[in-house]
Amino acid sequence: MTWKIKWDGEEFSSDDMTIEDLGSIEKATGEPWSTANPLRTVRVAKAFLAVALLNGGRTDDQVAQVLSTVTLKTLKNVFTYEPDEDATEGSAPLAPRDRLSKTSRGSSHTGRVKGGPRPKPADSESVMSSSS
Repeated sequence: MTWKIKWDGEEFSSDDMTIEDLGSIEKATGEPWSTANPLRTVRVAKAFLAVALLNGGRTDDQVAQVLSTVTLKTLKNVFTYEPDEDATEGSAPLAPRDRLSKTSRGSSHTGRVKGGPRPKPADSESVMSSSS
């Protein structure tokens, strides 16, 4: 899975990022690099863009300036997803509307019978002791 990042006439690729770079993205976003999607959250978009710009020779101050002024309209055109040639169905990170279209299409089904008893919340102490 490859994210192409285009900024100010330059093109960067997530494939060229080091493991250290990807670790920084994971740390900043709390998401694994393999599912991080810059079109899904601003936090991920900022992390990918910052790493790309730093790798392109920008200073910390220049990157901070870009991140503080970039608009959503601009950001939408910065990232392009390119699946790997050997990618299988479902290996690409899904955008929210894609994820919804592959599930129940917004169903509010809760898994319990209408009028049936509500499940009791798990007692965290008993859950913790039974898992050891």
